[in-house]
Amino acid sequence: MTSSPTPIRGRPARPAARAARVLLCRQAERAGALVELLKAHGVRADVVPLIGVAPPADPAPLEAALADLAAGQFGWLVLTSPNTVDAVLGGRRPPVPAGTRVAAVGPGTAAAVAAAGGRVDFLPPGPRYSAHDLLAAWPRAVADSAGAPAAVLLPASSLADPALADGLRSLGHAVRAVPAYRTVPRPVPAGTVRDLADGRYDAVVVTSGSIARALPPAIHPATAVLCGGAPSARAARETGLRVDAVADSPTDDALAAALLGLLADRTAAAPAPADPTDPIP
Repeated sequence: MTSSPTPIRGRPARPAARAARVLLCRQAERAGALVELLKAHGVRADVVPLIGVAPPADPAPLEAALADLAAGQFGWLVLTSPNTVDAVLGGRRPPVPAGTRVAAVGPGTAAAVAAAGGRVDFLPPGPRYSAHDLLAAWPRAVADSAGAPAAVLLPASSLADPALADGLRSLGHAVRAVPAYRTVPRPVPAGTVRDLADGRYDAVVVTSGSIARALPPAIHPATAVLCGGAPSARAARETGLRVDAVADSPTDDALAAALLGLLADRTAAAPAPADPTDPIP
């Protein structure tokens, strides 16, 4: 008995029109749920991480900030990615003080906080789950605060856009933004380079600017490029990539729904194969 595909939020479950093969370039430990969602719809996802995560080039600012966090000097800790959560809450790091509230930019980051044994006090409404949306919803997060705006600790990637820090400062917060990690490119396997150039992938999924910059330059025109949210799409276009579709957010549900829609649209637009019984003109 064949099982039915797993439903994806906002999209009816239905089998893929044909077997499709896509490339996921995120870290393997972050890809499992998306791989299973796609597999349930008949899509094969190859996970080939193109970037790795390393400590910041100078760890001193992060260590000093975390010491101040443990001492209760921040009213808010704002976390913007699972990688940031690993850097701030992973290992033997002390827990966040009870008097410091924690904001997560999206469900993936919130799940990483929970997995690390932490709590999330504020999660902005979706569906995009971007820094812009966190800023827009921030007055709701601090609505019950009294007195002057609290100090905010904002650890992030060494390549993070300063817009979130600047936006929080414009709302009156003293923000300490510190690099929590840096991304480093990984060698792209020769087989992946060849398959991208030869059009053996139906689509490639780009979920960060670092991934966009790490992709090989030769991608076959028949291979669609899907980006996980507007920031990833902007970074991809800046590298010269053609962006065919943009998911509402980088969540697994949104990526899967956008990818299945993209594949279905491209399958429907493809010319039907010739009937071998048709007479040759």
